Amino acid sequence: KVTFRRKLSAAPDEDELWQSYRAVAVGTWDGKSELIRDYPDLGLSKGDKFTMRLVLDSSLDGKALVGESRVEVAGREFTPESRVIVGWDPDARQVKTLAFWSGGLVEEIVLSRQKGRVFYGTYTSKSPGNSTLRVRISMDYATPDSYVITFLDGPLKGRVLNSFKRAE
Repeated sequence: KVTFRRKLSAAPDEDELWQSYRAVAVGTWDGKSELIRDYPDLGLSKGDKFTMRLVLDSSLDGKALVGESRVEVAGREFTPESRVIVGWDPDARQVKTLAFWSGGLVEEIVLSRQKGRVFYGTYTSKSPGNSTLRVRISMDYATPDSYVITFLDGPLKGRVLNSFKRAE
């Protein structure tokens, strides 16, 4: 005899971490940073400075955020774009972000806890010709109109991945 039980998880709207993140993340953000590694196939070098525009909109009745991002690298004609999807993983109880870039880069941010206005989790990047980078990060929404992503471990510990301001 076999018995099956349906597992019902909390709706995304009912989880505090998802609600908090969704409330601050929706909108248009302008960011700046510099490349943290070389991308020889793309003609980009570690240290190249870039600006970024990230747009996130609520979708599926608040169960996901979807958007796009565009990067402009100073002094280069290369302007990669990405599609971004953010959602709640009820089993892992984490907010997961995936960005798929036109140059082949895939980025994942997983947020698993929050303290005040700071979210904590991991950042992973995978790209052709480079080893996978996976480090712990903090995402600090110091004000409702700005946030900074900082590496918490590894060779980049203490370094800022990106800083963003809400676009006007």
